[in-house]
Amino acid sequence: MNCLEFRRTIAALPRALDNAARSHREACPRCAEAHARALVFEGSLDRALAVPVPAQLADQILLHQITAERSQRLGRGHQLWRMAAGFTIGMGMATVGWLALAPSESMAAMSVAHLVEEPMAMASHGAVSMDEVQAIFARLNTRLPRSPGPIAYIRFCVIGGHNTAHMVMQRPSGAVTVIFAPGVVAAAHSFNDAGLRGRELAVANGSLVLLSANDTEFDAIAVAFNQAFDTTVLHRNSAAI
Repeated sequence: MNCLEFRRTIAALPRALDNAARSHREACPRCAEAHARALVFEGSLDRALAVPVPAQLADQILLHQITAERSQRLGRGHQLWRMAAGFTIGMGMATVGWLALAPSESMAAMSVAHLVEEPMAMASHGAVSMDEVQAIFARLNTRLPRSPGPIAYIRFCVIGGHNTAHMVMQRPSGAVTVIFAPGVVAAAHSFNDAGLRGRELAVANGSLVLLSANDTEFDAIAVAFNQAFDTTVLHRNSAAI
């Protein structure tokens, strides 16, 4: 299978790859990134379609219709009241809809949702300097004494009300999104969401979320960040010199 055939496959059925498509994804980092973006998009569609219908929606619509009919019979003198009633019901329904769409409190779930807002980040192949990385972490009141490895993209992002560092690391098996959220406490766990593999773990003073089409690089990245935060490594290296 070549790249064009793979792109056509994921455009139609991104979650149903055959053996040939999986083999091509493992061998082609750029197609692996495209597959990850396709899975993120599929996940956003799933969440939009999975919004539950409010239990009282039918009653609210009926009440609104009855109120409007009665108001019409009462004449123009009650026009303002009719408008206010309709506005109140509309606002109530909008609030219910917003609550249904509100993201989970889990940093892992919010990180997956955030990828929908910045899908092109996964395609970044730049080289972010350590000074830029440390500047972002300084905004998070967090020290990162050592480099965790090459970072192709980094931004200061607010995710679910939490200040975070949104990073992308290009690895041999494809792009890995790394999100660090200081002050967020989470037990280490792995998960699947929107067709993406994920892992959340505690590092330094917060939580680290890893997202990718596969979890091949997760162990190495987790070790690299733990070492990057560990100031004792610097002390041991200085003593050795």
